[in-house]
Amino acid sequence: MKDGGTAEGKEQGQGGCRMQVGDRVTRSPETFAEGVETRERQKPQPRAMTGRVVYIHPRGRYHVVEFEVAGHRVRESFAGV
Repeated sequence: MKDGGTAEGKEQGQGGCRMQVGDRVTRSPETFAEGVETRERQKPQPRAMTGRVVYIHPRGRYHVVEFEVAGHRVRESFAGV
């Protein structure tokens, strides 16, 4: 599962707070890599980035986060909420 972060300022599971559209979250996108290359792999390791939740599947199956990359907006989906 790619979901590797929590909503900033809203820890899930505490007080019933759930992720909402517009929340700022930290994720490690895999479709565009601005990470650090390792000796074992040629492909750069994804690094954590902060983005904004722009869509949540009605049943919570996935959510879409928009990141700002080199002056462009890039979106990636992540499993669950």
